[in-house]
Amino acid sequence: MADRHKVVPLETYPNEMEAQMMAQILEGNGIPAVIQPMGGGYGALGVTQFIHHRLFVQEADLKRAKEIVAGDFGELSPDPPETSAP
Repeated sequence: MADRHKVVPLETYPNEMEAQMMAQILEGNGIPAVIQPMGGGYGALGVTQFIHHRLFVQEADLKRAKEIVAGDFGELSPDPPETSAP
């Protein structure tokens, strides 16, 4: 049985913004999430926005969180949809 309070890594993102967006999506689905910078932090670079961040969830939520991550970002296209102005 999974320990409800054990925190495990879910995914690593290239920057803080992407990690925060996924954390908000997970939290909107009832899954608490935290992010952690992967580099030296504020002291080393002065900022953490542009370094890799790891997203963590509780072990009991890991399977569902993986499904949400795959569903929300698994089929994104880098090309924006075509639109035409009237």
